[in-house]
Amino acid sequence: GSLKLYTSTLVDFGDSDGDTSIAKTTGLPVGIGADMILRGKFGEFTGVHIPVMPVVYEEALEELEQNGISFEETVEDAVS
Repeated sequence: GSLKLYTSTLVDFGDSDGDTSIAKTTGLPVGIGADMILRGKFGEFTGVHIPVMPVVYEEALEELEQNGISFEETVEDAVS
């Protein structure tokens, strides 16, 4: 198969009358994760996991987007 280059770009803008982009992009994911833990969204998962399982990232990405934070993804053929 051919090599692919995957690029994910985080898109967010700060609010001049409120939170900075850095505050939103660090604080919201932590808050969303804590809320999901308290609601038992991770089922039997314990410990630290990378966010590659849909149960971990789907709801979090949806909530982030509702707060104006999104990801743009592109896939290109990689040049070797």
